[in-house]
Amino acid sequence: MSKRGRETGIDTGEEEVKKRKNATKDMDNDKHDKESDFSWATWQLIDPLLPTGGFAHSCGLEAAAHAGLVKGGDARTRRRGETESGMELGAFAMESVANAVAVSVPFVEASRLVFRGLVEQLEALEKRAESGGLEKQTTQTSTPPVFEPTTEGLVSRAVEDWINLDRRLASRLVGNAVATRASAATGAALLRAALAAFGENDDDEQGAEERTETHEKEEQRRSGFGSKQVTSAFLRLKKASRDETARNSKLPGGHLPTVFGAACGALGFSGTHSAKVFAYLVLRDTLSAATRLNLVGPLRAAAVLRRTVGFANSEAVTMAARCVRATKRALKKHQNVSLNVTALSASVSPLLDTTQAGHDLLYSRLFNS
Repeated sequence: MSKRGRETGIDTGEEEVKKRKNATKDMDNDKHDKESDFSWATWQLIDPLLPTGGFAHSCGLEAAAHAGLVKGGDARTRRRGETESGMELGAFAMESVANAVAVSVPFVEASRLVFRGLVEQLEALEKRAESGGLEKQTTQTSTPPVFEPTTEGLVSRAVEDWINLDRRLASRLVGNAVATRASAATGAALLRAALAAFGENDDDEQGAEERTETHEKEEQRRSGFGSKQVTSAFLRLKKASRDETARNSKLPGGHLPTVFGAACGALGFSGTHSAKVFAYLVLRDTLSAATRLNLVGPLRAAAVLRRTVGFANSEAVTMAARCVRATKRALKKHQNVSLNVTALSASVSPLLDTTQAGHDLLYSRLFNS
């Protein structure tokens, strides 16, 4: 209540107007906060409860510890009282993140661009249909004008582009059978988990009548795929991955970077945010493996995580910026964006790759890779 209102005992409404303006301002700030749109999806994606199978793999740490490249892996040295050689766990974690970012993030970004484009095209198609500029398609047998894109055509093209990216990544990893197996296994698990967590399911209609249509659409946009067409595209990715694996087990389909990028694109993540999340997952899984290998305790692993997140963030941001520049160059020269972005993929730690490839030669193993 204003001063005049307190004197007269009558509320002039000025305070209420100020409250509404402040509330509107806060809503606008939240609306323009890009990361608020997908923060819940991010937390769910990095939640250890999401069954992606990442904790079954050590990112090469187990083999490196047995080879003496990481301190703490040789119990005989400790029993003899000798000084262990090898790098500290933090140094290995940074090396692992740097290599994973350099090899995988270009494929994450290329796949993200494919599905980000699919979502935007589907939204534009829906808006044209609602405005009457295009007859809304209800079945796949409808015959719109040839110059207008169709929902089926957009989904099919996105799936085809993703399959080509996945095949290119498979050829990139084929020299390391352990990395190929781990990437395909975690990618398949993430694909199943993403469909279950973010996909549109007709069975999940309980309580829908209690929510308004606008609120429901906003909720879907913020925390899920928000489109049955996108969910259909992911189901096709799942089938295509299985077909690739059945055709040639040495070149399996559905690798983690391409699946992760597709999920990020469908959820509306930016390129930089996607790269950061991917780098964090690699760092988290590496340090989790270290605790189960008894290289360090859980508290020490948490301290190492805090000290290395800055490096991981820097590597992710740098690679994301390189992908953006490659995309702009490709568009300017009218070249294929995916080919230009994935051309950035390169290993920066041959020693780590070589050590990981020898994981299957270990006498006893705790992890799959």
